[in-house]
Amino acid sequence: MKSIIMHKIVNFIYNNNVDEIETIYKGKVSDYMLSHLISKKNGYKSQRNNNNAQAWLDFIGNLDENNSEILFDFINSKK
Repeated sequence: MKSIIMHKIVNFIYNNNVDEIETIYKGKVSDYMLSHLISKKNGYKSQRNNNNAQAWLDFIGNLDENNSEILFDFINSKK
């Protein structure tokens, strides 16, 4: 089971644009937190010269527990 979850996460990172963060978190976090997450995402994209996978890894690696859970639930719900 753990390998299936890891596979889903890796596929998600490589097959989804990091700009989807707004869609993923909208309605699940406060407007302030959504703005903060989008700002962080934009910073990671800029630092990584728009490398989508690296921006995702930076974004995911710096999430707190609650926001990690939201993202995990989103990834895990995808078929």
